[in-house]
Amino acid sequence: MSSNESIASIILGSASFYDMMSRVQMMNRMSEYDEELITGIIEQIDNLEQSKNDIEKERIALQLKMEDQERKISEKADEINALNAKMVKTTDEINRLALEQEKINLDKDTLAKNNAALKAEEEKINAAVLAQKQETEKRLAEEAEKKAAEKASAEAKIAKEKADAAAAAKSAQEAAEKAAADAKSAYEKTAAQAEADKKAAQSSAAKKAQEEAAKAAAAAKAAQEAKEKAAAEAAAKQAEEARKAAEAAAKEAEEAQRAAEEAAQKAAEEAAQQPQYVSPYPSSEFIWPAPGFSYITSGVGPRWGMSHNGIDIGDAGIYGGAVVASKAGTVVVAENYCPHDYGKSGSCGCGGGYGRYVVIDHGGSYTTLYGHMSNVAVSVGQYVEQGEVIGYVGTTGWSTGAHLHFEIRINNVYQDPEQYVSP
Repeated sequence: MSSNESIASIILGSASFYDMMSRVQMMNRMSEYDEELITGIIEQIDNLEQSKNDIEKERIALQLKMEDQERKISEKADEINALNAKMVKTTDEINRLALEQEKINLDKDTLAKNNAALKAEEEKINAAVLAQKQETEKRLAEEAEKKAAEKASAEAKIAKEKADAAAAAKSAQEAAEKAAADAKSAYEKTAAQAEADKKAAQSSAAKKAQEEAAKAAAAAKAAQEAKEKAAAEAAAKQAEEARKAAEAAAKEAEEAQRAAEEAAQKAAEEAAQQPQYVSPYPSSEFIWPAPGFSYITSGVGPRWGMSHNGIDIGDAGIYGGAVVASKAGTVVVAENYCPHDYGKSGSCGCGGGYGRYVVIDHGGSYTTLYGHMSNVAVSVGQYVEQGEVIGYVGTTGWSTGAHLHFEIRINNVYQDPEQYVSP
């Protein structure tokens, strides 16, 4: 209904003026109320619109927060996965440490027995290395003595040749003296003949011939005497020089032989009494002993209540892999008996704990050891080249699994192989 219609209905429908005024007043009040109501509704609409905007802002902010939370959740998931992987490794490490702890908890008698066996094996290795060293020193001394003898023989030969030359000069001198004697005899005969001719000749022609013969004989005698004197002096001088040279050569040969014998004896004594100093960490002398396998499972240091004096090379599929000589040398130990080729928590006693193993003497006080092999492919006294196969990886002796135990020693003092070789 329109406002005009409302006013008309109020006027026409009023019973009296008072009733009409009452109705108008009520109409005004209703109009005011409607306006207030509309104003309130508009305000509410404005408030709702503001709230809607605020809610939209909050929704956007919450959406951004949710996206950030999802990103953080994803990052946390990655961290959880990494932690899970670390936990797996930690569990493996705990299991390994538990096994090592079990080994450490071996009773003292067993540990002492293992140490005694290892000590006995080390003494065996030391004796083999010492024997090889003495053999090498003996061979070097014999070679030095042989060279000195050869030198003395050569010098004696030279002295003999000089002596022979002196003897030849003496023979020449004697021949010259004999020739001089023969010439003198011929001269005497010529003189006698001339004297006889002198007596027999009566004519001036005979006398003249006699004089010329006498002059010729005198000239021949003078020439012969000069020749004999020069030859004698030269022969005597040559003989004296040859005698002096022979004496000097003999003396030099004797002194050289004596000096060689003294040097050889001194070198042998010094080598036996004082170890040769060897500079550690030589470059490019040793090579990796387990081709194709590069993971070091254990290094040098204390382990299982003992000292671990080398590196353990272990990797997936290493069992049966070739073991090669890290450097050329002579095999001094080749222990090839141990039926316990399987992982174990303690020592089976074979090879003092090394199981089947090889020791190579490289000269210059260097030795290397290769332990826990499944089979040894060389023998004592055999010379091996660098890189030559000497055996195959196993798990004999005190070994928890397939790996190669490798040591480098200088004068029987353990070195850290990682300072010498790398995969």
